[in-house]
Amino acid sequence: EYPEAIIGKRIPIGKGITGRCAASKVESLIPDVSKCPHYVHLGNEVFRSELDIPIIFRGKVLGVLNTQSTLTNAFGDRDLHTMKILATQLGVALYNAHIRAQLELVQDIGLQLVTIVRTEELFPWIVRQIRDCLHHDSCAILRVEGDSLVLEASTGGFARDLVGMRIPFGQGITGRCAIEKRVINVGDVRSDPGYITSGVEGARSE
Repeated sequence: EYPEAIIGKRIPIGKGITGRCAASKVESLIPDVSKCPHYVHLGNEVFRSELDIPIIFRGKVLGVLNTQSTLTNAFGDRDLHTMKILATQLGVALYNAHIRAQLELVQDIGLQLVTIVRTEELFPWIVRQIRDCLHHDSCAILRVEGDSLVLEASTGGFARDLVGMRIPFGQGITGRCAIEKRVINVGDVRSDPGYITSGVEGARSE
């Protein structure tokens, strides 16, 4: 009974019953939401009880399965058990969909590499596809020129005037990646003393 307008609405991790379920990775059964200080009301219906199950695959939270009722004490142990089974299956389905999207993206880029020869057209297209298909917040392609990297195309929060920016080999996370010729995955850029800000607001991992 949720209104269509709430599709696409964002709930920060840790906020409300659902957000707290995602943050804690633990199911949450609330028999009476009126007594829960964390409850966030959405839609027109007056719900009384709520059951939230984290959707987890290989230790990573992919989402939350949320059920609500206009009755208090609507959910019991059987509901909890059934929803946990469903959440497990949803986790597998979401993971498979993500992998399928990655494979399709690789295939699409491969086709474009053959048909688009102008890099000023190809690179912007690639970063847009990566952002849209993989749902990353930002993406950029940098090309080697001498002993530096030159930012050729970017999307998702990068400042426009950064295109053409030079990063010397060994400088920042990107420069280290180039000179060390290896994948570098930084979980929190705030802990990396060499991080070069990209102008992407709220950037945390790279």
